Amino acid sequence: MFCLASLSGLVAQVAPPTPADTIPSAIMYRISGKGLTQPSYLFGALHVLPHEFVTRSRAFMNIASGVDRIVTEVDVRQLEAFNRKNEAASKALMEQLLPHITLPADSQLQVVSPEAFHLVDSLIHHYHLEHYISGADSCWWRYDPGVIALPMQQMALYMFKAMGYGRMGMSPESKSQVIDLYMGTLADSLHKEYAQLESLEYQKEMLPSLIMDFSEVKIDSTFLSNFRTNIASMGNVAERAKLLLVVLSALENSCADWERLLTAYMAQDSRRAVEVMVKSNGEAIDQAAEKLQISPRNKRWLKAMRPMMKQKSTLFVVGLFHLTGVPSDQGILEALHQEGYTIEAVRL
Repeated sequence: MFCLASLSGLVAQVAPPTPADTIPSAIMYRISGKGLTQPSYLFGALHVLPHEFVTRSRAFMNIASGVDRIVTEVDVRQLEAFNRKNEAASKALMEQLLPHITLPADSQLQVVSPEAFHLVDSLIHHYHLEHYISGADSCWWRYDPGVIALPMQQMALYMFKAMGYGRMGMSPESKSQVIDLYMGTLADSLHKEYAQLESLEYQKEMLPSLIMDFSEVKIDSTFLSNFRTNIASMGNVAERAKLLLVVLSALENSCADWERLLTAYMAQDSRRAVEVMVKSNGEAIDQAAEKLQISPRNKRWLKAMRPMMKQKSTLFVVGLFHLTGVPSDQGILEALHQEGYTIEAVRL
């Protein structure tokens, strides 16, 4: 792993060429050849690390300063505006839901053992989940445990972000943007052209479970009836409290794999990062890749990237697994390599 404290003293170094059938493992690559008059660059981002991971790197900043254009998956300025609006809508909905999810005093303390309660409490505070669960109110036990356990996917992402920011000595509540979200700000500060590979609306339609628009949720009698039915299907409050413990314990068990992923990524070893995730649960990775439409999206992006690279020197910032590929998809990097572009690893 490279030393983050010394990133500002590093300069971009292109790794020695490797045999044609081998792409070196890295998180950033220089793309040249095949008629390109100037190189472009491809960076694979983890969406849980703050931008300081790259902006403290002289190598990365030299590249960003030297290209003509910065390209991200979607317009991150639109995404930021959507996130702000969505957060406000989420808080408004929570205010309406509070009477329906607030438990009688000490209900959870009465239905679980002290050991189980303190384990849940320690996990929630260790991963800063109290803010995710109840905003400014740190007394998570006031609320129905089934409601807390239900959005497991979103909770996992928040825990992973807490770990990523923790690696940089920062809190997930920090105002510092994650790497890809910061690229719009970086493009503006460097006076670079800024473009995207797909629209935010497309991502929202494709990923409704990850990008939920709370402004479209209306709390009426039908919503509340369905809500109560879903909660009741988890059992009584004691069973729901046990479910919360099971969910948090399962997520905690996954943290060892997430730590190995972060270690590999921060060591700039993308191949190892993929191996960690595939080894931990290769079937789930393929299922996620299918759900996220990794392969068809990569093909569409490549159609846009080729003319972009031909026109101007471009820095592309995409999700790491779009760059590397997964077992069911070769990834953007290998596709460019097979098309005859020269691919060289860049060390940050």
